[in-house]
Amino acid sequence: MIKDMVKKQRKNLRQKVRRQAMFNVDENLYNYGRNKNELSTEEYLELVAMEEDTIWEDYTNKTVSVAALLFLGTWF
Repeated sequence: MIKDMVKKQRKNLRQKVRRQAMFNVDENLYNYGRNKNELSTEEYLELVAMEEDTIWEDYTNKTVSVAALLFLGTWF
């Protein structure tokens, strides 16, 4: 039961990150005067994948920072 809940949460988080990455890519293309229809599917998906990596990296850094602060907070 808990395993299923964790699995569902991970799936939801992956979907949220994918949607955010696609939004960011579309917004960046718009800001630079480009249209996603000008790109091939492979180029667009590559941009989305790179943006996903950036989002995951930021998320991981924030998670580690919070964990470190909580850990240090237990010492003082």
